[in-house]
Amino acid sequence: MSTMTNAVEKFGKHIQDLVKQKNYDAVIAAFNKIKVSEGFKLAIHAFSKEEECGMGAESYTVIITPEGETIPDKEKEFWKLLQVEDSVEGAWQVYLLRNLWHYLPMFWHAFYEERHYVYSADQLKRLLRYQPRLGDAPVPAFNVDRFEIHPVIWQDGKSWQVGAHYWSDFGGLIYEQLKISLSGKVHIYSRPACCKTLHHYDCGICF
Repeated sequence: MSTMTNAVEKFGKHIQDLVKQKNYDAVIAAFNKIKVSEGFKLAIHAFSKEEECGMGAESYTVIITPEGETIPDKEKEFWKLLQVEDSVEGAWQVYLLRNLWHYLPMFWHAFYEERHYVYSADQLKRLLRYQPRLGDAPVPAFNVDRFEIHPVIWQDGKSWQVGAHYWSDFGGLIYEQLKISLSGKVHIYSRPACCKTLHHYDCGICF
């Protein structure tokens, strides 16, 4: 495994650890290749009990404008306001920021979208010892070692292709690859360049 692969894997795990600690200021500070203009602020809006509703609720990333307006990451304007280093690290950090909400705190129906990103076979094995989180039965054993699990990043013309694996209780082991442009304003192509289910699993729970 290359030094760069080790570095992006380490960064991905670091973000996961900070999220688990609910140290959201440190999460944002860790994205050192992503900036916003002076007067703007990048922050995490963490789900709170007051936001609970019958359909569920989720956390998300926001940009706070100088006037106090919040722009959530689901809006295109959010990404246009980011200033990102055009590099492997910049592309990887945009990928992680875009998918951060999948493992920030959430409630009820939002758990359908929960993802556990894994950057090595060993990390997946450790995760599966405790999965599914919402069910009683363990995940049936399968040969994890037959999969090459690590982040994949390469330059594709003026864009970047960024891929990673995640485990979903409602899909199994999935590889997702996104096309990201960092030349000028940040643009993430809405349709994944690749999305493969490597091992299907469904915990069978309905909310």
